Amino acid sequence: MSDREKKLVFLFGFAAFLAVNFLAINWFSGKRQEVARKLRDAEANLARAHIYAEDFDRVVDQMDWLADHRPEPKARQLVEAELEQLGSNLARTNQLELKPVRILPADETGYFHRAKVQFSVSGMERNLVSWLVQLHDPEKLRANTSLRLSPMRDDDTKADCVVTVEQWYLPPTGEEPEEQPEQP
Repeated sequence: MSDREKKLVFLFGFAAFLAVNFLAINWFSGKRQEVARKLRDAEANLARAHIYAEDFDRVVDQMDWLADHRPEPKARQLVEAELEQLGSNLARTNQLELKPVRILPADETGYFHRAKVQFSVSGMERNLVSWLVQLHDPEKLRANTSLRLSPMRDDDTKADCVVTVEQWYLPPTGEEPEEQPEQP
């Protein structure tokens, strides 16, 4: 082989060596970035797991309470009628003047649905407070979620009250939504 051919072979060899090294460096750089991304994801998952572990006791207690107080499945109309009747009966028992009752659209999202009834009453303040306390019963998954009190102009001991009472319930079998997957 001549001297020029040797130089040409050396030059091509050196160019091939540089090209292979350039490709190898790019490949290793991509792998390094992929490993760094996986490491960040693993660290984020670990941090999320620590948060879940810290909240576990609180959530487990809430789930146990909910399992103990789980209502029987009922139709929305039945729950609304029972809630309206309960509020009306309690208003009469507490000597309150009951104005027309409004049944609001139910919230049927999630596992538990919510029936909503809006009551407008007027009467003595202490009777109103007693009525509100009797309506609000977390043990029965019932809550006063909206309340507006306004004193009567002619008598300071009386007030008008508009309250929205919500009752959480399970829909009858067949209407129950499927279990929601856990959110990461």
